[in-house]
Amino acid sequence: MFREWWAAARRAGTPLAHPDAVCVSTVDEHGVPDGRFVELKAVSDGGFVFCTDLDSPKGRALTANPGVALTFWWDHVGRQVRVVGRAERIADAEADAFFRARPRDARLASWASRQSAPLGDPRELALRLAEVERRFAGGDVPRPERWGGFRVVPSRVEFLTFSASRMHERVVFERREGGWVRHALQP
Repeated sequence: MFREWWAAARRAGTPLAHPDAVCVSTVDEHGVPDGRFVELKAVSDGGFVFCTDLDSPKGRALTANPGVALTFWWDHVGRQVRVVGRAERIADAEADAFFRARPRDARLASWASRQSAPLGDPRELALRLAEVERRFAGGDVPRPERWGGFRVVPSRVEFLTFSASRMHERVVFERREGGWVRHALQP
């Protein structure tokens, strides 16, 4: 069902729609919640995959507490999907493949930037980027060790179709022993 909804959101996309955007909500080692948007890279029977700097607050939070929630908001098609599950690191080979698929500028930026680290003088980032461009001039840009991904293995997935009357249609799938159980929720 998710794959169908995601495909529909992608087909109906406009320049302002971001059907691959997903809000990742984590809780850090101090119990402080945080949410931020990332790009969904893939979905399979195994879960939902996104990539990040593993040393970022998001990466550290998921390492300390793998409990995670994802929220997809497709306003342009009147739908939302909420996922609750556990994050697990993807294999290096899978992270390598996602990294190679990124534009060269984005791969270089991954080397130059320490995601979410404080930035004093913006020129320092520009200097690091210039150094990285020289280092990899004309060659391949390999994946930095700190860049990887997570697969969110869902335990609960909720599909919501919006209605102007606020009588939204909500369907939940919960993983139970022996498979998935489907039930409806009141709006």
